[in-house]
Amino acid sequence: MAYSTLPSSAPLRQVKPSRAQRPGRPLSRSRLHLPCGTKDGFVSLRPFFNGLLALASLFAVAAWSADTGSFAGRNVVMLVMDTTRFDHLGLPGYPKDTPPFLDSLAADAVVFDRAYSGSSWTAPSTASIFTSLYPDQHGVTSGCCFYQRVREKEPELRLNRLPSAVETLPEMMRAAGYRNFCAADNANIRERVGFARGFDHFAGTSYAGGEALNIQLGTWKKELRSGEGPFFLYAQDMDAHEPYHEQEPYYQLEGMVAKGFVKGAARYDSELRYLDELLRWLFDEHGLDENTLVKLTADHGEEFGDHGGNGHDGGLYEELVHVLLFVIGRNSCVQLDFEPERVPGMVSTLDLRPTLRELMDQPAAEVAEGRSLAPLRWADPETRALAGREVRTVFSHRTSAAVSRKREYFGIYEIDWQLISDAGSLLPPQLFDLATDPNSELDLACTHPQIRERLLRELKTFQGRPKPIQHESAEPVTLDEAAQAELSRLGYAE
Repeated sequence: MAYSTLPSSAPLRQVKPSRAQRPGRPLSRSRLHLPCGTKDGFVSLRPFFNGLLALASLFAVAAWSADTGSFAGRNVVMLVMDTTRFDHLGLPGYPKDTPPFLDSLAADAVVFDRAYSGSSWTAPSTASIFTSLYPDQHGVTSGCCFYQRVREKEPELRLNRLPSAVETLPEMMRAAGYRNFCAADNANIRERVGFARGFDHFAGTSYAGGEALNIQLGTWKKELRSGEGPFFLYAQDMDAHEPYHEQEPYYQLEGMVAKGFVKGAARYDSELRYLDELLRWLFDEHGLDENTLVKLTADHGEEFGDHGGNGHDGGLYEELVHVLLFVIGRNSCVQLDFEPERVPGMVSTLDLRPTLRELMDQPAAEVAEGRSLAPLRWADPETRALAGREVRTVFSHRTSAAVSRKREYFGIYEIDWQLISDAGSLLPPQLFDLATDPNSELDLACTHPQIRERLLRELKTFQGRPKPIQHESAEPVTLDEAAQAELSRLGYAE
């Protein structure tokens, strides 16, 4: 099967507008010209934030009720900010004012300071969110990424697929009586990979921009508001993903990054600031509906010379897998459902599905490697104290077949320690103390052999755990030059 463009299951197919069309200034009504039949010529995105805020109502249940399942039947939305590096946000103290509006939301939120993604790029990390499984378990490790040397011998793009034996997040929501909607602006979130399973409406674009994504969400306005039963909405933007652009007036040629990466980091920061203004405009224009919750997270981060690379081509260092995760909810009186808090415990993006299961009183999944976050914040004081004292270990995983030998990275994170192993490299495992070395610069594997060996034993146990899930493949795709150029533009060609 050949495609002249990247495959998309959605009627909306746009190229991300140029910066002349998308100036980096606070958004105004003149920015979004929409079809007639909408109020003032614009689509209301209130349903979008209904969903965003509704997920928070699920997380917030134990703040005022000891009964799990009290929020069954409420609207649920998850927003994933693609390629959003945690330490370039205000929460950890980044000196540039990249997301002032997000920071203001976080001030009223429950923030999970140590949230880690299942992988360092979109296909496996998003599959982990959908399945609550690590990538080596669910098998989605390739995605829309093609390798020049491999392509010379085999021109087809071979894609993994979400295993049919695993109930995905939208399938779980459908079983609970939800109407499911998905709008994703990343070429990896596609029907052929299995991400559309369980969704009633699925729109996939490639780097069309946050404004186009919101327009798509607006087309579902009537059905979201007037349809029977609650809805689950998943939305994923891609504005902060490369190629970066100089978003005026937010572009500032400064920053604390490696020499040779300053311009790229400055463009990236301006993209984050631009996204922040887009979110601010949406909140100001449409307001925050009652009885709702906002949950914000990211699929992975980005590197700017931290370990000699750029983007997120490989590795599992802190800048690539430490991600944003916070939730905020308000009741019918527009009051906070729960007090703001910074939760220091180690968590994973794999925890989303188990948390929703518990708060909606759904049957436990047969296979899940994440765990519910409810005991860390929304349980009774005794349970919270026990959960807070638990030493939890989380993992990340990534594979690459760009060269003659396979590269397989594993990351293990426990308390303040980070160990990274590269099975396809001659280099030994690396060990970092994030408490004193938050940027993972000083390898302590030789000076702390006992900690290194203990974490390696834990990693070996993790690698050898039972893997009952049969991995699946999608129908191969033959990419023409235009599709290859699009993937190269997005950094998916190696």
